[in-house]
Amino acid sequence: MDVQGWKPDNELSERMTCKSRRIAQFNGIDKAEFNVSEVSCIYDRSQSFKFGSAGAVQMAIYNKTIQAKTIDKFDYMEHKWEQSTQLENGSSGYDPESDVFRFEVRFHHSVIQQFALGTCNKETGEIGVKMNTYSEVIKHIQALWLYGLKSFKLKYNTNYLDPIWTILLDDIVFKYPESAYKENLHYKRYYKKATSFSGKNYQLYIGNLLSACARKGLKFKKVLKELQASIIWTDIADHYEKNNTTEHQLIERLKNSYQERILMGYSI
Repeated sequence: MDVQGWKPDNELSERMTCKSRRIAQFNGIDKAEFNVSEVSCIYDRSQSFKFGSAGAVQMAIYNKTIQAKTIDKFDYMEHKWEQSTQLENGSSGYDPESDVFRFEVRFHHSVIQQFALGTCNKETGEIGVKMNTYSEVIKHIQALWLYGLKSFKLKYNTNYLDPIWTILLDDIVFKYPESAYKENLHYKRYYKKATSFSGKNYQLYIGNLLSACARKGLKFKKVLKELQASIIWTDIADHYEKNNTTEHQLIERLKNSYQERILMGYSI
C-alpha cells in the first residue's frame, strides 16, 4: 500500500509492537552499526524499516520514491500513482513534490502453505483452500493484508493505535475483482506439530557445535554467526522463546557456555 502525506518518524521502531524478535531500521548509509544479532544502518532521516523474519511474516515500511528511482522504475510508478488517484474533476491526487512511502507485508511461501492447509469454510466445514499459484493467492489478499496489519501494530501510545494504522486496517479495500474478503472463510495457519524432533535435539545440536568450535579455538562472534546462519536457527529461537527465553537471553547463555568450554581446555 503506497501512501503520500505521511512519513515515519524516528520513534517508529519503538512504537511498533509485534511478536518478532527481529527489527531492522535502514535510514541510510553514512553510518553503520553492527552487533552479534542485528545490523542497523543510520543516516540523515528515516527511510526504511523492516520488522519480522524473512522466513515468516515481515512488515516493511520504506520510501518508495527513493527505491523506485534507485531501480530506474520511477516513471512507471509515478504513472501508476497519478492513474490510481484520479479525482472527479480529472486532476490527480498525486503530488510529485512529495515522497511516497510503502507499507508492504511479506509472506514466506511456508506461511502461505500454512494458510492453505488451515483455512476452513464456516458454512460447509471444509478445511483447506488452494494457494499454490499467484492467481490463487491473490483471491485471499484482503485477508492476508488484515492478518499482517494485526500481526504488526503501530501504537500511538499505550492505549491507542496510530491513526495511519487504523486507516490501513479499516479503510483499505483491494480492487482486484476476485480479492474481496471471503466472509465464509475462517483464515487460520496450520502448524505442523513436532514429533520426533524435540527440544533435547536442539540442545544436543547446540552443545556439540559449541564443543567442536571450542576445540578449534574460534571466537564466539564467529561461532554465533555460523549458528545464526543455520537453516534451523529460527526454529531453535522459537523453541526457546516458547519456554520464556528470549533470543537475547539465549545468546547470553550460549556465550557463557562457550566461555566455560574454552576455560575447561576444549581448545587445547
